[in-house]
Amino acid sequence: IAKVVLDSMSKDLGLRVNLTKGVPLGGLGSSAASAAACVRALDEMFDLRLGSNDLVRLAAYGEAASAGVAHFDNAAAAILGGFVIVSQEPFRLARFKPPTNLEIAVAIPKIKLPKEKTKTMRRMLPRTVDLNHVTLNVANASLMVAGMALFDIQMLGKAMSDLIVEPV
Repeated sequence: IAKVVLDSMSKDLGLRVNLTKGVPLGGLGSSAASAAACVRALDEMFDLRLGSNDLVRLAAYGEAASAGVAHFDNAAAAILGGFVIVSQEPFRLARFKPPTNLEIAVAIPKIKLPKEKTKTMRRMLPRTVDLNHVTLNVANASLMVAGMALFDIQMLGKAMSDLIVEPV
């Protein structure tokens, strides 16, 4: 990850990065958390004064080194916090502050994951999907954004449904 940042600065430096983190390996954006920490540290160390867009891009491309795939959504969340929407083409970021009374529970099952979990999981997804399922998922994603913008926890809760990925 550090190499991506240094290459983008056209710096040919030797650098060793040791990272200690509390995010469990194998899920919940652990590789994005590592990439974000590294990019932020290098930004501070070299006084780069990188903006949000550059920090997210560098963290996403750096994450590809450890995860095999650049997850712009995970990198954006790790860099910016809050509720983040990101598109790659064209590159755009939107961040919402979640409602202050929003509570989230996260369950982390203790299961063994394959080495290249992202590739493995993506291979499991269907190649074609029912149009009704796509329509529901887009509607729910839109309601989630509206719920965040309106600080409407009830709307957020009702939007938490997926008919494409969750069943798999």
